[in-house]
Amino acid sequence: MKILFLIESLSAGGAQRQLVNLMNGLTQKGYNVNLITWIDNNHYNATQLPNINWIQLSRNYKFNFLPLFFIRKFIQKNKIKIVQGFLDTGNLYAWFSTILLRNVHVFASDRSSKRPLIGFSKFHKRFVHKYVDKTIVNSLAGKEFIHEISGAEIPVEVIRNGFDVSYFNLVSDVEKIKLRIKYGIDSQALVYINVARITPIKRNLEIVLAFESLFKDTNAVLILIGHPDVEYLTIINEKIDSLGLQGVVKIFSPNHDIRDFYQLSDIFILNSIFEGSPNALVEAMLCGLVILSNSCGDSFFYLEKTIGNELIINGDFEALKKGMFNLFKLKSFERKRIGLFNHFHLHNNLDISISSLVNKYENLYLSYELSSTDKCNF
Repeated sequence: MKILFLIESLSAGGAQRQLVNLMNGLTQKGYNVNLITWIDNNHYNATQLPNINWIQLSRNYKFNFLPLFFIRKFIQKNKIKIVQGFLDTGNLYAWFSTILLRNVHVFASDRSSKRPLIGFSKFHKRFVHKYVDKTIVNSLAGKEFIHEISGAEIPVEVIRNGFDVSYFNLVSDVEKIKLRIKYGIDSQALVYINVARITPIKRNLEIVLAFESLFKDTNAVLILIGHPDVEYLTIINEKIDSLGLQGVVKIFSPNHDIRDFYQLSDIFILNSIFEGSPNALVEAMLCGLVILSNSCGDSFFYLEKTIGNELIINGDFEALKKGMFNLFKLKSFERKRIGLFNHFHLHNNLDISISSLVNKYENLYLSYELSSTDKCNF
C-alpha cells in the first residue's frame, strides 16, 4: 500500500514529531511512505526519515497553487491509495488535490481543541472535514471541535499520540545533577519547565510573571524551551530584564535534546490557551516530573487518576500562581513520589507507545483500502 502525507514543513512541533514517528513506524512495517512539504522551515532532516520518499517543494506565497498540481500528478503517477493531510493546509491540499480521483482515500487531521479560526482557515476548515473520508484527531477535545464546526455527522476517529517510552524515562539523582552542570543549572535549585512553542497561545509570558511574583528571591529556576515567535520572545526577554530575572529564567532553543531538560527538571507547567493531546505533558510524566496543568485539551485524560499533581482552571492567573506555590511547598521526597507515580501510571494504565499509534493508523487505512472496489495486493 502506498501512502502520501502532506504537511507544510517538519518544524519543531508536537504534531510534526508525531508524524515522524508514524511515518517511520509504517516504513518499518513495509509500507511505501511518501512525504511532500512546501515550506522550508524543517527541524528534521532526511537522515531522520531513512526510508521515506521526502519531496520538498517551494511555495513562494500562500496562494501559489503549483504545489497542488504537483501533488495531484504525483498521486496519479505513483498510484497512491492513501492521502493523509496534517494540520490545516495539509488537510486542504489533501482534499483539493484528490477531487474526482477514483480509488484514493483521503484523510484529514486535527491536533487541537476548540480555538479561534484565523486567516484562510476560517474559510476552508469548516468544509474540508466534510468531504474527506475521515478526520483523525488525537483527543476527545479535538473531536468535539470538528463536530462543532463541521457537523455532528462528520466521521471522526480519535487516535491518541504515541511516545518512545524507552527514550523518555527516569534518571538517577546523579545523572540529574550531571545534566544540570551540562546546561548551567544550579544543582540545588527547584526547576520549573515549560516545553512549548514560545508564542502567545502557549502563554509563556504569564508563567514568567507568576514565577517572578513567587520565586524571584528563592533558589528556583524557570526553563522555557521551544521554537520562538520572534516578537513574543522579544517581549519576554524585555520582561526578564526589567524584572531582574536574568540567570533564573533560562530560554533554550528546541535544537537541544528535549529529554535532557525534562530529566534535569522537577515540575512541568502547561499553560496553553488550547491543546489537543499535549505531547510535552506526557513526555514530562514519563520522565518523572510533577505536573501543573490547566484544563486545556485532553490534559485531564492523562491526569485524572493521578495524585499530587495540580490541574487548574484554564486562563486563571491566580490559580497558576497558587499551583506553582503549592508544588514549591512540597518536600523533595514528596515531589519524587508523585513523579514516580506519574511515570508508572502511564506505563501501567495507558497504551501510549509509538507502536500503538502506528497500528491504529494502519488498521484504519487497511479498513478503507480493503473496502475499496479496486482491490490490490500489498
